Amino acid sequence: MKESKFNEYFLAPDGTKLAFNSYSCGLAIVDDSYERLLDLVKKNVSQDEIPDELRECYEAACEGMFIVPDDKNEILDLLTKRNVQKYSLDSLGLTIAPTLACNFKCLYCYETSKPGVMGSELTEKIVDFVKAQSDHLKNLSISWYGGEPLLAKKIVYSLSEQFLNICSEKGIQYNAFMISNGSLLDDDTISKLIEYKVTGIQITVDGPPAVHNSRRVSKNGRGTFDLIIDNVNKLIDSGKIDVVLRINVDKSNDADVRELISILAERLHSKLVKITFGQVTAYTETCRSIENKCYDNGEFAVRLLHYYSVLQEYGFDECNKFPYPEAKVNYCCAELANSFVIDPEGYAYKCWNEVGNVKHSVGNIDNGTLDIAGYKNGQWLNRNPLLNGKCAKCSLVPICMGGCPYNDISLQKGNVCDLIKYNIREIMLKYYEMNR
Repeated sequence: MKESKFNEYFLAPDGTKLAFNSYSCGLAIVDDSYERLLDLVKKNVSQDEIPDELRECYEAACEGMFIVPDDKNEILDLLTKRNVQKYSLDSLGLTIAPTLACNFKCLYCYETSKPGVMGSELTEKIVDFVKAQSDHLKNLSISWYGGEPLLAKKIVYSLSEQFLNICSEKGIQYNAFMISNGSLLDDDTISKLIEYKVTGIQITVDGPPAVHNSRRVSKNGRGTFDLIIDNVNKLIDSGKIDVVLRINVDKSNDADVRELISILAERLHSKLVKITFGQVTAYTETCRSIENKCYDNGEFAVRLLHYYSVLQEYGFDECNKFPYPEAKVNYCCAELANSFVIDPEGYAYKCWNEVGNVKHSVGNIDNGTLDIAGYKNGQWLNRNPLLNGKCAKCSLVPICMGGCPYNDISLQKGNVCDLIKYNIREIMLKYYEMNR
């Protein structure tokens, strides 16, 4: 046996020593038994030589993966699981932008808005693409994106109906999600989205009314805060669509987060909504003007813990647990072979930060050049932080995986450590305090 390379240790203010394993994500109190056990492990004693009084501690340490078999290569084990997930064709994930047009002009938007919507010939080819895989699919996951996808409602409805028919015929599990600015969610639209099995919608609210209306600017010049809150309440009242409220934060609206959450606590019909905090980042030239207002990962990691404390203070804690880490063998869907973002012209991308940036597409579904095994797709699939010396040596690599692949592949920044690197100690100490 040997000690896992993914162990981290933290000392609580009361002197208690904590052990965290980033592969199992187990958190444990370190007592004298564990320290004695580690001493024996370092002396290469066999399993049979563990004394009876340490047997229970030994079994718990093995279960939490704090101690692993001596012949186990933990990086190779992680790499194998990464590849199994990455190259599985049981699931197909499509993020579809039926239009890049938008009725907002948000200050930090990284996209270039384009008029027009997806044509009927392209939608037919998207359906054909799904049909071609349907015999071996177990799951079809659709995310509606934009632009503002509800500017192209008919396309959303038509494609949804055809996807559902395929899944019904082939026994495929279907799930659908939408990212919307929330301004077009009238009663009829909500009913249609329920009919077409959209089970969750992410909507952004960036601050109290004056702040939100200055950041998420409506093209017609009217404020949208009250409209969006009313529409969110319609979703809540429907009881059929989960609401995810996203608050995009930078240095210019950080101080307004508390006031916004207090308003949400007062005005929302339920606190059973998921609230997430987005780190505003100047990804493209389109939003480069706001770069000096953005937090870096270290700064934002600290602020994030404060935001979750405010959520708890205002009673949103049931759906917004403190951000405990989870292991991820692949960072996101951009690293999965059978996952694509499709724009209104049929260009396919691995990351939605690339939407509309044709030179970074990995093929086009309209002209048949989208190849799952193509070399452009391979740029994303062959990214491997586990073969990077710095990442492979890091005890937190199972929960970081080299950070967002967009930074590496598109921005050529290499592996950029995820937020968790900067607040892992505080998170572990928080959970210890909450559960002791």
